[in-house]
Amino acid sequence: MPDNANARRLAAVPDLPEQERAEDRDANRARIERHVLGTAMDSPGDIPAMRIHIQPGSFADPVHGHIWEAISTCHDGGEPVHPTAVTEHLIRGGHIRKLPHNAYLFDLYQQALPGQGGHWARLLAERHTWDRVNAGTHKIKRMLDTPGAGLDQVAHLAEHLVTVAAGRGTTGNDGEHIADLAAAYIDGYLDWGKAKGAATPWPDLNQLLTTEGFERGQVVTFGGASGMGKSVAITDIARHTGVELQQPTLIFTMEMTADQVLCRILAGLTGIPEKAIKNRDLTPDQLVRVDEARRRFQDSPLWIVAEPRTVTQIANAVRQHKHRYGSVHTVVVDYVQIVPTEGRKENRQLEVSATMQRLKQLALKEDVLVVTAAQINRAPAQRTDKRPTLADLRESGEIENSSDIVVLIYREDYYDKESPRAGEADFIVAKQRGGVTDTVTVAAQLHLTRFVSMADDWTPSGAAR
Repeated sequence: MPDNANARRLAAVPDLPEQERAEDRDANRARIERHVLGTAMDSPGDIPAMRIHIQPGSFADPVHGHIWEAISTCHDGGEPVHPTAVTEHLIRGGHIRKLPHNAYLFDLYQQALPGQGGHWARLLAERHTWDRVNAGTHKIKRMLDTPGAGLDQVAHLAEHLVTVAAGRGTTGNDGEHIADLAAAYIDGYLDWGKAKGAATPWPDLNQLLTTEGFERGQVVTFGGASGMGKSVAITDIARHTGVELQQPTLIFTMEMTADQVLCRILAGLTGIPEKAIKNRDLTPDQLVRVDEARRRFQDSPLWIVAEPRTVTQIANAVRQHKHRYGSVHTVVVDYVQIVPTEGRKENRQLEVSATMQRLKQLALKEDVLVVTAAQINRAPAQRTDKRPTLADLRESGEIENSSDIVVLIYREDYYDKESPRAGEADFIVAKQRGGVTDTVTVAAQLHLTRFVSMADDWTPSGAAR
């Protein structure tokens, strides 16, 4: 990890709190949690400020965590945040029996401190952080007392505790900065001494779009069969907005690691095959290009969150980044059908519908561009004309309804390896709210994990000039 990354973390480590007896600490923590929940139900206007600091896991009492999640769900859905409405959500989620007694939510409601939600949320976040740090220090002590304990493990845990302390008052993992991630990956994994808009990235597509690109408040969905390249396309957009256009961008990936996303971004930016980057099989010239890309990342407002997140948690992260860094322009979600859902739905179609509706609410409420990918069903493979249509979007018509723009990806060589159109892809703009629909052809350079304009005499952005 580079020095500036550690400096950012160490500078934020808080001073030790005043000493408390264990029983007093637990009682105070429980009191803070009750004030947080009561104030949220009494003063829902405080909830956005509170969610910058806390999430369900911030509560020591798991029951309180479930109540906070129900409060957040009511708030996001535009429902009254009142004990009665929260109770209904707890019933649907199967958590109502965990409450101490039937009137417990009303007891919490009586402990509200109107207008002080942000204050109590910050206190709770501090308590949660110190509990984690305290547990970690005890674990380090046990490791040091164990004969043969590895110092590398101790050092790794100690660095993790610094990261936890530096991130106090925020809701969990808010993503890894692309510069920190790239430095650790390239320096460590590749082993340098031994290793061999927002306009879109596609000018033809920009010309077709009414606003000559994508804009805040929109939900843009790229649909395609598995392996067609939909995730490559939305990673292209994240790289373009975050690195090329310097627009603050968040990537939420549900099925890849941060390093895997980084490799895709590096390949697309430098024009080096992804396989060569992963296998450490780089020429001296390629090493120079990757190193130059790493330097570009230092000033690139691009973060990668590589863990499953509900839409509520994604929205919390967006608000948190706005609070800490000033703004967020683009939110990339890969991909919609595997985003975890909140509460129980009768079937998968309703779950996907709820996810899309919440993504649209996120785009509008937070004034961000939301770009996501969606799986299509197998119907095109059974047809003579295998080009996908809106009706092929899998599991929910709400994907079409909530999206302002739907781009379906079709590659003829996906079905016919001998096709004369091998290496080409059609971006079928099947829906454009307030605009025309048509098809744009691009070059599919999937070994470089990117799509590029057919007309481009393309030079790798990370290459030496």
